[in-house]
Amino acid sequence: MLKWIHETGWSLGFNDPSVLGWITTAGYLLATALSLRAMRIGKQKGASYARFWLILAAVLLLLGLNKQLDLQTLVQKTGSRIAIEYGWYEQRNLVRYGFIVVAAMGLLAGGFWLIATKRIALPRNPLLWLSIALILVFVGIRASALDWIFQAIGHRLDRDTATHLLELFGLLCLVGALIRKSRLDRT
Repeated sequence: MLKWIHETGWSLGFNDPSVLGWITTAGYLLATALSLRAMRIGKQKGASYARFWLILAAVLLLLGLNKQLDLQTLVQKTGSRIAIEYGWYEQRNLVRYGFIVVAAMGLLAGGFWLIATKRIALPRNPLLWLSIALILVFVGIRASALDWIFQAIGHRLDRDTATHLLELFGLLCLVGALIRKSRLDRT
């Protein structure tokens, strides 16, 4: 297994050591801490309200770790290797898009299931939902390698810069919404 990982070219370490990469990682960690704080305060409103914040904190922590560990590259390179070994490399984009659609549908179904069966109370905060949507769009673009989006905007920004800006804007909105929530909770 370790040999296979080594052959993909991925290595464990800080894979986005740029200033922008570290700012983004710090943003995810700050948003995680603020979500955990909201969870702790949310327990007073009931377990279902606190559950939302715990799930959000877990997702943000994973995104923050992935920002530096670059785990999606390992997954993509492993997928390419499997496609070559099993002879369907030419159809890899179809498989990748199929995987993304199934994963997105699974996440939506899981979210609806959690809300319906676990009675998770959702906060009423438009900025929070906007920021979550922006981060999900970022994740979708990164996962699907939708280069046509950047062709459509005329290559004014390269893909990495555009996705970094989208991710940072989403994080900035999220941290702002969480700080606002934290202040409102104190009153």
